[in-house]
Amino acid sequence: MSHFISTFKLLLLLLVSLNTFAQVKVDKTVATRYEMEFKKMKLIYQQKILPFQEKEPFIGISVFTSYKVDTLNKKEIIDFGNDVIVEDINPSLNKISEEETDENVYSPVFSRAKLINDTLYLDVGGPFPPIIHHKVYLGNVISNYEEYYKYDSVLRLNLKDTKASKLFIPIKTKKFLISASTYKAEQVIYGQVEFETVPYYYDTYGFKNNYIKKRLRGVYLFKVRV
Repeated sequence: MSHFISTFKLLLLLLVSLNTFAQVKVDKTVATRYEMEFKKMKLIYQQKILPFQEKEPFIGISVFTSYKVDTLNKKEIIDFGNDVIVEDINPSLNKISEEETDENVYSPVFSRAKLINDTLYLDVGGPFPPIIHHKVYLGNVISNYEEYYKYDSVLRLNLKDTKASKLFIPIKTKKFLISASTYKAEQVIYGQVEFETVPYYYDTYGFKNNYIKKRLRGVYLFKVRV
């Protein structure tokens, strides 16, 4: 029986990995699209970012063109006349009271890239969670979304899981375009990502079972220096 359980867990892990494993495509035009979307940001953002990047060249910027937080258990909402609280990918912005939000669209999000051996690591958001992590290796990408609440264990990937204060949620990377197929230190790289997290649970009031079942979806373009 123990051997069967171990095999089942291994197969489950493999299925999750396959579900979040995506192919990277090289697209030389993504740099032009990034510049176009960058110019759609508020002028005050653009004016602050350009001199900042000269001082801190290894801190890149991502621009979200789409950002949604889906509440998947809407039928369980208790109507108190209030909206549902959702989280923000950019910690510099205030939390917002909306069921689904585009508040993060065309707001700059700090990003970083580092190269370890032949693997490119890209982090979008931070320095503190929430952060989107991408690991690019041999033309493929594996991604996850890190969410964290310092004093509260309110997160679960599955309802039977032990509640945690920090959770790494697998991401389905629907599209990962990048401007180069090989990477080196100090290289500037552009890209475009379309992603969707797997559903996960966040404990809160206002629901019959005291949790939100939610999913994050988005599209963003990035410019980073390795």
